[in-house]
Amino acid sequence: MMCIDRTKTGRALVVDYHGASRELLRRLIRACGREATAVDTLTDAQNELESVDCVVLDVFLPDGSGLELLRTIRERALPIRVAVTTTSSEEDFLEEIERLGPDAVFVKPIDIPRLIEWLEE
Repeated sequence: MMCIDRTKTGRALVVDYHGASRELLRRLIRACGREATAVDTLTDAQNELESVDCVVLDVFLPDGSGLELLRTIRERALPIRVAVTTTSSEEDFLEEIERLGPDAVFVKPIDIPRLIEWLEE
């Protein structure tokens, strides 16, 4: 699947513990015309926040919850769009995610055309 608009600028951060998923998302974002960095821990993600405008964030990370990063972004009022990804489709959990104010939530397997639309907004 190719992106419609390859002129989108900005730097994205992919935060996912699973190597293959992380690399696929990084490549997809680059194909959409953005710079993309990929990390696998909450700690590494926190160190990248000042230099990104968009984050694709997995909930389950080896050193904590991705929701902690979302909370930090919202509390600090950083101008960063956040898409949360999760393997859980439990309603209560998804409602908890929504209360934190992500810009999008994607249940895995990710709907790639929908993610591309989100990236191009």
